[in-house]
Amino acid sequence: MYFLVSLYKLSVPLTTFILLLVPESKTIVTSIATEFACADRYLNDGIQSQVIMGNLDLLVDYITEHEPDSKIQYHCYSFGSLIAMDFLFPLGTIPSNNMTTFRSIDHNW
Repeated sequence: MYFLVSLYKLSVPLTTFILLLVPESKTIVTSIATEFACADRYLNDGIQSQVIMGNLDLLVDYITEHEPDSKIQYHCYSFGSLIAMDFLFPLGTIPSNNMTTFRSIDHNW
């Protein structure tokens, strides 16, 4: 427990030191904070989740209706991974049998 308290107390001076010395650190910290805030708001509040899911569903419907033998692949990164997981595996439902492969980036193919 003492270790966590001391680590917490060192985090502010360490972050300040890094922000002063690394020129791009402010941009990096800002982008990480923005991404976290968007993901947190999406997951907790669900304000835009229904709109995003509806638009993605419309896109999938359009592709399957206008392209014969269509195969849809999702290549997701960061926040897009949350949206894809929410779309492919909605809470309280059984995953579709149409899904043939699900791979992670750190998986050796």
